Amino acid sequence: MLKYVKENNLKVPEDLAIIGIDDVSFASFYEPGLTIVAQPAFEIGKKAAELLLNKIQKKAGAEEKLVYRFEPKLIVRESC
Repeated sequence: MLKYVKENNLKVPEDLAIIGIDDVSFASFYEPGLTIVAQPAFEIGKKAAELLLNKIQKKAGAEEKLVYRFEPKLIVRESC
């Protein structure tokens, strides 16, 4: 998207706002800095490992829930 903006002489955030998903390390290095919705990767991985270990160990009463919700975090930078 940023390439398209540059090629078409558009300005962020004056002409349009850009928001990305996931807090990649280079998001703040873009000019302007990229606003993102950060996923809680550590917590997601921890839950996945816990569920896997429960399956491997065949723990009685192990959670059978299929949907888990994790709280994302909005990190506002100059792109909005």
